[in-house]
Amino acid sequence: MDEFEVRVRILCNTTFSISNMVGPKEKMTFAGHPVDYIKAMNTSLPHAIVMQMLSYAGTAFLQILVAKDIIHDHEYFAKCFEDALLEMKEAAVARIENKCALQQGREKHHKI
Repeated sequence: MDEFEVRVRILCNTTFSISNMVGPKEKMTFAGHPVDYIKAMNTSLPHAIVMQMLSYAGTAFLQILVAKDIIHDHEYFAKCFEDALLEMKEAAVARIENKCALQQGREKHHKI
């Protein structure tokens, strides 16, 4: 089996994949023109749902591609996913703030 066949078999038998590649942290230019956002979409995967998220200059861009015969209300689906991401963000921020408050409390206690 050659490399192409292996890649096709992996993509056709995968239900979920994730990458930890971080996008650029600072804005950039292309041929002297400012780049407002970057979007990359693979439309050839045989999946009912394809979601791709990319961070660029501190902003996360989410793209969702769905099979209309399986996901009938794509706008509702996208809104549910957006709400879930916002809930996860709020929970993460609250946890970080709690850890910082606990750490500051310990530092004050040790200084006394």
